[in-house]
Amino acid sequence: MKVCIIHFILLALFSSQTKAQDSLYLVGTITGESTEKQITDISGVGDVNGDGYDDFMVSSRTGLIRKDQGIVKLYLGAADGNLIPDVIFHYPGTDSLNDFGRGSGIGDVNGDDYNDFLITGSFGDWGFPKGKAFLYLGGASIDTLPVKEFYEPWIQDNFGYPAEAVGDINKDGYDDFIISSPYNWTDGKGYVYLFWGGDTISFIRCDTLKGYESGDQFGLSAANIGDINNDGFDDIAVGALYSSIPDSPLVRIYFGGNRIDTIPKYFLSGGDIYNAGDINGDKNLDFIVFNGMINLYLSLDSNITFKGSYYVGTNGDINNDSYDDFILGEPNYTDSSGTMIGCILGFYGDALFDTLFDFKMTGENKWDEYGKYVSIIGDINGDGYTEVAVGALNYPDYQYPLGKVYVYSYKKLTNVKDGIKNTPNNFQLYQNYPNPFNPRTSITYNLPRASAVTITIFDILGNKIRSISNSSQSAGIQSIVWNGTNNNNSQVASGLYLYHFKAVSLEGKNEIFESTGKLLLLK
Repeated sequence: MKVCIIHFILLALFSSQTKAQDSLYLVGTITGESTEKQITDISGVGDVNGDGYDDFMVSSRTGLIRKDQGIVKLYLGAADGNLIPDVIFHYPGTDSLNDFGRGSGIGDVNGDDYNDFLITGSFGDWGFPKGKAFLYLGGASIDTLPVKEFYEPWIQDNFGYPAEAVGDINKDGYDDFIISSPYNWTDGKGYVYLFWGGDTISFIRCDTLKGYESGDQFGLSAANIGDINNDGFDDIAVGALYSSIPDSPLVRIYFGGNRIDTIPKYFLSGGDIYNAGDINGDKNLDFIVFNGMINLYLSLDSNITFKGSYYVGTNGDINNDSYDDFILGEPNYTDSSGTMIGCILGFYGDALFDTLFDFKMTGENKWDEYGKYVSIIGDINGDGYTEVAVGALNYPDYQYPLGKVYVYSYKKLTNVKDGIKNTPNNFQLYQNYPNPFNPRTSITYNLPRASAVTITIFDILGNKIRSISNSSQSAGIQSIVWNGTNNNNSQVASGLYLYHFKAVSLEGKNEIFESTGKLLLLK
């Protein structure tokens, strides 16, 4: 999903549509809690808990300054398609300055039949930050702590943007993934690291693709584009944004194999590359290259070109017709009254694909930037139809944005629990983060309605250490910090502690909820 600046001028796209259904049904919405906690990103991650439903992530700010600035919420798919977050991730380290960013599904990298995922972030001085990528393994239950973290020694490297799935490139039964570093301090060239899946995943076992010149932003996009040379191994395309040589092709194609061939074999004009799935049903992967135009490649020798100004969401069958589809977002779209409300255009795959869009949907408010993030997030309710998520980052007011995610489906759903206020439907206590911790940790919990909340810390023998909350709180996802001190504000010793959570509803339902978790202080 990249910014691509050129106005949409192909008038044929505004002619009557040929498909039976010219819009999608709104499943529900997710709205940021406050301007300080604005939604910033959305991404599908596949089925990470193995229950047969695809899952997705929504990233947002936390309202904190200089530390733990980002939060990522995992929404597990379910038959009712509810939009209530199930797992919450914070920056999983003790770096003094940090931020947390975007989730990326990367397939099953360790061969346990659960999809895995990365969450990227950064740390260090704001003027010279370093990127980080954290690897999380899927499972029947999801651990909020990563099994691995990756980062480079260079500053200002943008390491982790992007991080993408590329499938099983070497055919060893493990999915592989790439982490890009579009700039490094040593020579300014972009680097792309191909990590091979397996029992051990590390920099030692990865192959490196390198850019050609300083500042080229090589690796700002990358994708599996299928088996271009028919050798039985899928191939990878990597895009760059800049070359000092005018009209240079900026997309380079590398052949897969037992190891990746680090010398590119094909070059294409353009900078952004996207895996588009199988658009025309020929059993081969197709891909999109943006070079000021949308270029849909059905093969290296067959591409369809049309104009647009888009973010791109690909690789899913929205209307369940066995052809993959794609979405183009236009956050700068202006309606007939001259109001910039943004829109998305949907294109259904077909054996005879054409450039007429099949549905168009518009945003709610002026300057919402509706369509700035578009993602085909998978089948989150198991009905055979792939859902679409669209972000409006500036909703409802660009001066005081909350951010909003719209989830759509080709099929009308009923009785969906809406996450518009991120308010859960039941009480829930989450695992503290980080855990182990030093010197402080956050305890997060869900309140379905306004409640009186008490949170008390005990040692393992049951002795009361500190009361850290005793107040009335509004419905929603709440969080409180314990700094490892007792009621006398003295630091406690390293060891295992218990946190007891009690909530009493204030809305006349006579509900009392209690739960206890374990936390570990290590000094």
